[in-house]
Amino acid sequence: MRIFAACLALIFSASISAFEHFSITRDWQTIEGQYSKVTYPKTREKEALHALASADNVLPQLSDYLSWTPFDKVEIVLSDQSSSANGYATPFPYNRSVLFLALPSGVSELQDYDNWLDLLILHEMTHIIHLDKTRDAASYPRYIFGRNIFSFPNIFLSTFFKEGLATYAETSLDKNVGRGQSAYYDMVMRTEVESGLLPLGKIQQSTRDWPFNKSYSYGVKFYQFLESKYGPDSIPRYVEATSGRLIPFLVDGPAKFATFSDGLKELWAEYLTWLEL
Repeated sequence: MRIFAACLALIFSASISAFEHFSITRDWQTIEGQYSKVTYPKTREKEALHALASADNVLPQLSDYLSWTPFDKVEIVLSDQSSSANGYATPFPYNRSVLFLALPSGVSELQDYDNWLDLLILHEMTHIIHLDKTRDAASYPRYIFGRNIFSFPNIFLSTFFKEGLATYAETSLDKNVGRGQSAYYDMVMRTEVESGLLPLGKIQQSTRDWPFNKSYSYGVKFYQFLESKYGPDSIPRYVEATSGRLIPFLVDGPAKFATFSDGLKELWAEYLTWLEL
């Protein structure tokens, strides 16, 4: 087990350090709330207090929605050393999210927001709850071997399932925020309908082909399709099903459980038909 852990550390250490974008030599402070902890540069106390309040507000709501509460508080790091309006979240080795404080600039798909930090936190905390969730037989490896990468069944989902859910969660039609209601994404999907919608296999591939960020554009519309055709409860049912898979690459079971379709291939065909309407 020690050799195995060392190999995993070597594999992931380079990629993890490449995404950190903050210096450990700065003066860091940590504040703690009921559901989260925020670590931040000393000069960013105002943003840290806002982030803590925002995370502590959305985490219990997401836990209720997806029927899962992390065992420990979520660790959040605020970084002001990147010009990228972005962030990321991971449940391994513990629930942790790094948020870049830069605002979206220029014309981009991220323009539809009210408060950028609130929207970013909602997106990343959705990832935390979704990726940390496990149940039934899929939870046994975590209880036996601890928090290792193979004890998080939703990590192995295709990117469009993960990013689509978080983008769906960030979207509010009432407040006109989030990419799921943006004019840009509507334009992208209208263009896709005109030029020919992509099959499931293409969506699951990481390519540089148009549309850029197709995991987000196709992904959020997929969850909106589930809500429209099968009801809002179909989404947490889908997450419930994928969170209980001991073998993560069996994709038909969750589709059948959440929508009573014959499988993911058939469900995708229904989705493409829905997009064309």
